[in-house]
Amino acid sequence: MAEKNNKLQVSPEPKDPPAGEKKSNWFLRLLLNNKLVFFLILLIIAGAVYSFISIRLTERRAEGQRQELIRHYEEKTDSLYIAGLELTAKTFSWAVRSEMIRENMDQVDQFFSNLITQPEINKIKLINPANGEVLLSTDRKDRGRIIEEDRIIAAETTFVMSREQDRLIIAPVMGLAARIGVLVIIINPEVP
Repeated sequence: MAEKNNKLQVSPEPKDPPAGEKKSNWFLRLLLNNKLVFFLILLIIAGAVYSFISIRLTERRAEGQRQELIRHYEEKTDSLYIAGLELTAKTFSWAVRSEMIRENMDQVDQFFSNLITQPEINKIKLINPANGEVLLSTDRKDRGRIIEEDRIIAAETTFVMSREQDRLIIAPVMGLAARIGVLVIIINPEVP
């Protein structure tokens, strides 16, 4: 009968594992069976993240360099512009000097009228260095006014003076022995 009991014994049916364990076992089996594939996927993701970060850093660095180059270029352009204006003022003062020595103030007024047509120039004045009086000006209201800025009246060399609202180029007009005038050219602030 023992044999019959052995034959009649039915092995119990396997129990289903809990639902969460079944899913994790499935993912774990998939992961273990495809280690190389998952490793390559992780490697690709890491490479993509690294590339993205590297590109962003390079773009930021390039933008910083671009801004620095623009600032440097603007400074150079501005300094060249000022140097050109100083040279123009110096040359213009020689022409004014020549006509002042000949006492030909009408010709000086004509020089002023021609130069004021340039878009970067707002106003031109010729000042008597002895008393600060405006002898000639492209703005007729300024004639006869007294300029009290010592830096302008005492100018010995050509220089640029910046103020909040405008930029001035001051050039002395030298006679044979002394200054016979001070030329003041007021530059338009919108022009570099």
